[in-house]
Amino acid sequence: MEKLNWQSENKIKNIKTAIEKNEDLKEIIKKYWGSKNKKDLWLDKFKDNFNADELIYLDYTETNSSNSVSYTETQETNKITQLDNKETALSAEVEFFKNTENLKALVEIVKKYRNQQENNIQILGNGEISIPDEVKNLELNGNIAVKSNLELYDKIKELAYKNHCGIGQFVTFILWDFLKRNL
Repeated sequence: MEKLNWQSENKIKNIKTAIEKNEDLKEIIKKYWGSKNKKDLWLDKFKDNFNADELIYLDYTETNSSNSVSYTETQETNKITQLDNKETALSAEVEFFKNTENLKALVEIVKKYRNQQENNIQILGNGEISIPDEVKNLELNGNIAVKSNLELYDKIKELAYKNHCGIGQFVTFILWDFLKRNL
């Protein structure tokens, strides 16, 4: 084996790296040779720098040797195996949902998840809360006079200020959230 110039060494390293990363063969051919014919001609010259597995990955076949390296046969076998695996997985999934108890359980899980998402109020940071649009669109059409703890009221005013909304709207949000969670 003769000493390679730096371009050839670099190309070989890059191709080996692409093989290790399991890049698609078509992409490797497109990236380094441009066509399958150029790849075969180049590999005829530089095949000694690759091991048998790498040559199989590159779908290289030696024309003058009786021992040919073929990638397509293993690829076809892998495709058949993958199809079989998909069919068995799909049939198992279908069988799972044929059972009415499993289907009812799934529906119940989805309902619980949706309810949690509807009631999910996000606390964004120090005192900031994402107030749902549903609450922002509620009409403030009444006055209530309620005795309450002034410390709590001051905290509510502070939170309303941090969330850029009025005290009435924030109190409405608190009442709405309480009713939504408990009714």
